[in-house]
Amino acid sequence: MLQGRIINKSKISILRMVKFGFYAFMAVIVMTFSVIYITAQKRYSHKYHEDALRSSAYTKSVLLNDYFKADLAHLEVMSKSPIITAFMANPNDTSIHSYYWKELQSYKNLLQEHRKIFFVSNTDNRFYFDTNYAYVVNAKDPGSYWYDSTLYRTPLYNFNIDFDKDLDTTLMWINFPVFHEGKSVGVLGVGIDIDSFASEMEKTSGIARNFIIFNENKELLLYKSHDHIKNKSSVLSILPETLVDELLELLETKDYNLLFKGDTAYIINRVPFMSSYLVASAKTDFIVGLGEFYLIGILLLFIVTSTFLIILYKFIKTILSPLHYFSSLTNTILKEVPIYIAVFDSSGKITLISRHMSDLLCKGDILEEFRSKKGFYEATKEFGVNNGKSNYFKIVKMDMEQQESDEQNSIIYLLDVSEQMYLANTDVLTNIANKRYFNERAKAEFNNSQRDKMSIAFLMLDIDFFKKFNDKFGHLAGDEILKEIANVLAQVVERKTDLVGRVGGEEFAVMLHSTDLGGAKTVAEKIRSEIENRAFQIGGIQEIIKITVSIGVYSAVPHSSANLKQFLEEADKKLYEAKFLGRNRVCC
Repeated sequence: MLQGRIINKSKISILRMVKFGFYAFMAVIVMTFSVIYITAQKRYSHKYHEDALRSSAYTKSVLLNDYFKADLAHLEVMSKSPIITAFMANPNDTSIHSYYWKELQSYKNLLQEHRKIFFVSNTDNRFYFDTNYAYVVNAKDPGSYWYDSTLYRTPLYNFNIDFDKDLDTTLMWINFPVFHEGKSVGVLGVGIDIDSFASEMEKTSGIARNFIIFNENKELLLYKSHDHIKNKSSVLSILPETLVDELLELLETKDYNLLFKGDTAYIINRVPFMSSYLVASAKTDFIVGLGEFYLIGILLLFIVTSTFLIILYKFIKTILSPLHYFSSLTNTILKEVPIYIAVFDSSGKITLISRHMSDLLCKGDILEEFRSKKGFYEATKEFGVNNGKSNYFKIVKMDMEQQESDEQNSIIYLLDVSEQMYLANTDVLTNIANKRYFNERAKAEFNNSQRDKMSIAFLMLDIDFFKKFNDKFGHLAGDEILKEIANVLAQVVERKTDLVGRVGGEEFAVMLHSTDLGGAKTVAEKIRSEIENRAFQIGGIQEIIKITVSIGVYSAVPHSSANLKQFLEEADKKLYEAKFLGRNRVCC
């Protein structure tokens, strides 16, 4: 018998082979785990810092906008006030003095803390600071460049940081030109304490702790050292010129604004209302976020695997030493270890089989088509063996060499790869079918419908104005919306014969087995209504989000010359028709 021949050939060399295999396998495991962890953690770290920096830069931009929004609004209203413009045009007209100072005082009372109002009339060049006369502006003085620039070269307003020698103070100035009857007649604005501005801007969240704002002349407007700001230092005094040029080039020529340089990540954004640039940076750590837990998990998995292999080796060594126990060991392994293996002779009769393979064969002779194959054979097949749920098995079949007998034996080994196939067929973000798997399943169902002359329906669905949503709330919020849409589709489309898949960035597809146009339209309308009436709540966003979708529907019985591509294109045409007609609708 086969077992007797195995015992006779084994001898002491079996133990040596097991020992060598054990050490080789352990080395492979160590290297594999190391490569997997280092590669995965490096990608995770890069993504973690990218998301965190984008969030920090966005938060800082919002903080900047909120900080100056009231100031800009007040100055814009003041610059258009009839009383103020009349006074600036003719400050010697005493009939409007009382009205002017009263109105100016009312605006002054509205200013936030650490702000001082100022104005200069182009008629007498008298500079008033905090409503008190300070000095006469000499337009020819190089230090008064801001005055001429604001009057004649600024359509709206400008920012600058300057030391005023007459006031003996350095402030951030917001300068608004004042026009009367189409002619510039003066300048008014707000002076803001730099220390209070910088302190307010340091209030932020996220991993970025280093923020820099510099204007188009590369002068610092925000930096952790306030002296650099007061001295109008160049950004090149704290960042290399090559780095600054690279960051500015990203905004002009690239599709992204993130740069990794050594152990530091940088992101640059425009601050349009300040005609400036914001740069946020952070040190990139290899282990961040959940990286420590991943490392612990890898180590625990390695320890468990190593412990199992050591125990298995000692078990095999103990059992195999007396060779007359080899037959008992074989039966024990085949009975207890979760493997799928069977050996059969040339007539197809099974001579050796594991318990798990035996249990599997009780659910149907899945080996029938492989018994007649000669030589080596390897394939991956799907079998419905788990209460209606399909399992995927990798099948390896080979003939066993026989030296002492003409009898031919063959061995079949099965490896359950259901989880790997699930990962290969599933969209990582939404946990529904990815585009490749959707097309494979759709093609198979289309061929069945063509053969059986049964109708098949396809729905193409697109989220309305999704790009605007991403631009407003960010891609992380967009990913959450995609997950919610996928959940709605999975809830509405419940039949096992149907399929939901993500086939584009914000595009989904639905296949409905044996469904006519009326039934498909009903399903599509239910999907559209469910999404329209749902109040989406995204973490970190206070407001309730309303989302709508456009859906194209096509259903028919495929004739002999039809193909899947034609059906999908027809559904896609209906989708574009729904968009053209105003979105948030179903077209079929």
